[in-house]
Amino acid sequence: MGGITVSSYRTSHIGETVTHTGICKSCQRKLDNFDLTTDEFNDLKNRVIENVIVGRDLFVKTNPEELERFKEFVRSMGKFDVVLDGLNIAYSAGTKQPPHILSTLLASVVSHFAQQKKRILVLGRVHMNRWPIKNWDYIKKNSTVFLTQNISQDDPYLLYCALHSGKDTIIVTRDLMRGHKFLLKDPKQKILFHRWLSQRQYQLIRVDDHRGPTFRIPPLFSIVAQRNGNTWHIPYEAETVKDKNEFHRAWLCLKC
Repeated sequence: MGGITVSSYRTSHIGETVTHTGICKSCQRKLDNFDLTTDEFNDLKNRVIENVIVGRDLFVKTNPEELERFKEFVRSMGKFDVVLDGLNIAYSAGTKQPPHILSTLLASVVSHFAQQKKRILVLGRVHMNRWPIKNWDYIKKNSTVFLTQNISQDDPYLLYCALHSGKDTIIVTRDLMRGHKFLLKDPKQKILFHRWLSQRQYQLIRVDDHRGPTFRIPPLFSIVAQRNGNTWHIPYEAETVKDKNEFHRAWLCLKC
């Protein structure tokens, strides 16, 4: 079977952009959002736990006994609406900022979701207990906090809790977690992992004193090739694009 070329279509637009709401600026069609089905999510959850969380990678980079303590903690606490990567959020302004700045950033993000009545989990490190009391007390009073040893890796905890809480849980981290996707052996599972994370991940951009935090949030459509009527929309990464943000890509708009 021969490959499909751009010349096979009556009209083609290369390098088009799609708005955050999913409208192609070339043809004005709205792209679809393909949410994971319950079966797809449960299958993905089992594969991630098997290949990423309890696989060899975990035992090299984190403390297995600590992970077991965390798993029991999650089972006893139930499900969360939002999971925050505490240090990742705090370090968004740089790792050399004083504790007052670090704790203020995290407290602002906690406040943002607390005002929405969300059930929040903050994952962090034990040294955060030494942060300024005012901000740290606010964080602990408005969220559930789980602190790991300073030698542990955060990602397994973040993934485990998010997957345990369900497919609608929001994850707040700037980490794109590409390495974990590659630990999945099945190509289909890699695609599902990307779809799930791209639909549920918030990335902190900045915190304003008056407006609070601003996030890069998932678009209202799936970043996958899809047919809309008589038009195909195909995402691709242009060679000239320096920003590897998962949410922004160039698109082919091909009319049959």
